Amino acid sequence: MKTEQLESKLSLFIFKIKFHFKVFDLRSSLNVVNSACEEVLYSSKLKVFLIKALYVGNGLGLALLKLSFSSAAWCNR
Repeated sequence: MKTEQLESKLSLFIFKIKFHFKVFDLRSSLNVVNSACEEVLYSSKLKVFLIKALYVGNGLGLALLKLSFSSAAWCNR
C-alpha cells in the first residue's frame, strides 16, 4: 500500500516538474509567434506590396470585363 502511494506521489512530482518546463518552452515559442505576427502586421513594405497587388488585380479584372463585353458586342453584330 505504501509503495503504491509513493509511486503515485513521485509520478505526480515528476509531472509537476516536467509541466513547468513544458509551459516555459511553450511561452517562449508563443513569444516568437507573437513577435512574427506583430512584424507582419506592422510591416510597411508588406502593406505597399499588398496595395500594389490589389491594384494590379483590380486592373486585370477590369480589363477582362471590358474584353468580355467587347467580344460579346462583336459576336452580336
